[in-house]
Parts: sequence; C-alpha cells; structure tokens
Amino acid sequence: MSKIKSFAVFLLFSFFSLVAKSEIPKSQDISGIWKGTRFQYNYEKSSYSATFNYEFHLKQNGQQISGFSIIKSANGSFAKLNLRGFIEGNQFHFEEYEIVEASRTEGFAWCLKKGTLEITQEGDLIVISGKTPSFMEVYGLECTGGYTYISREHVAQPSVKQVDDIIQKEDQKDVVVKAYPNPFVMQTIISFNVNETAPVSVDVVDLNGKSTRIMKEQTVEPGNYKVEFIPENATTTAYYIVKVHIGNQTFTQNIQKFEGLLNK
Repeated sequence: MSKIKSFAVFLLFSFFSLVAKSEIPKSQDISGIWKGTRFQYNYEKSSYSATFNYEFHLKQNGQQISGFSIIKSANGSFAKLNLRGFIEGNQFHFEEYEIVEASRTEGFAWCLKKGTLEITQEGDLIVISGKTPSFMEVYGLECTGGYTYISREHVAQPSVKQVDDIIQKEDQKDVVVKAYPNPFVMQTIISFNVNETAPVSVDVVDLNGKSTRIMKEQTVEPGNYKVEFIPENATTTAYYIVKVHIGNQTFTQNIQKFEGLLNK
C-alpha cells in the first residue's frame, strides 16, 4: 500500500510544473492553517542550501491578515513569529515582525521573512507560494532569503528543481522593477522599463493597505524610467510594496525602510 501511495505522490509532482494555476476568487478567505516548505538560498543565492517545514496560522478580517508562522529545521530547531499583512486579489502581502519564541543552535539565527505570495488553485489544492526575502530582527540586515510553498492540505512538497523551474519562469517577465537603495533610510529610487507605448502609473502600498501614488498615470514611450519615493514618516521602520502599472498589467517590488541606521 505504501508503494502505491509513494508512486501516486511521484506522479503528482512529476507533473507539478504542468498543472494550470487559476486565480482564486477575491472573496477567498485564507483563515486557517497552511503547511508546507520554505526553500532557503545559499549565501551566493545561486542555489538552495536548506529546506524547512513552514506553517502559517492565519486569521482574516476583511482584507487584513493577522496571525503567526512556525518554522522548523531538520535538527529540531524552531521559531514562532508573529505576522501581519493584507489580501489584494489573488496576492497575499505579508511580513513577520516579531520572533515570539525560538530555539537555535550556536551560530544560527532566525530571520524575519516577508513577501508577496500568489494564491493559486492547483487541482483540488489551494496554494500560497512565492519568493520570501528575509531580514535580521535587530539590525534589519538582509538574510539569504528563499522561496515558500504552503497549502491547506498536507501533501508532498515539490523538489528544489521544480521550485527553481517556477522561479525561472517568474524571472522571465519582460518588465523588471528595482529599488536602490533597498533597504533605505530616507528615500529610494524606483526604476523600471517599459517595452511598448502604454499608460503607466506607480503606487507604493504599506502593509496596512494604504496606497500612495508617486507617479500619476501618463502614456509613455518604450524606455527606462525612474521615480523617487520618500515616506511621510522619516523615523519608522516599515515595509512597502511598489506597484508599477503598465497598461492592464501590474508589476511589484518589495522594499523596506530601515529606521535603525539613523541612530547608529
């Protein structure tokens, strides 16, 4: 019986990259427990160095999300972290903002993760997945980051190669949105490219859902563009999502304002 089950799991994920993903209705409530895997980059971010069991325990109130995450390593180390965020269409914007409790080995530290995750339908499963950058809790320094794949039901998780294939497809987008510096202290420059004449606007959204338009809609020619973002509150550490609207498409980039550097 176990051989049949193993073979079924093998068949399921052999076709993982071929399964069509469809958008989850905007009324989708993601309250509940989600379990899966976090794939962590190595220091060069050229491949994955480790995998962790990863859980989201979420409560949704309108578009706002609260709750906590649990991450566990193979050697038994674990951490519980408070998180918050909001739902927008089929995207879950989140950040872990506090380590509640943790165990760790010497020389090892847990990092706070954030990101914009896609909510998709894969067969009978609802999946939350995407890149999850990470930062140290105290100093805000960037950690190695990784990729998160969690679902409502307990199923075998995709292999590292399958996740690499997913990320490679995501990176093949024609439009690239960047921010420098990121993290930043006072201001950052948002840069992006436009490949054909189209109406363009740029918004920055905080994790409470408040949106600030930093580039009014205007029709532009193909080329590279830059726009400056200066937050209203100059002394608060915060996370934002940059949204570049080009025609009927939206491209995003996560940025962080780091208050700590002002006092160092």
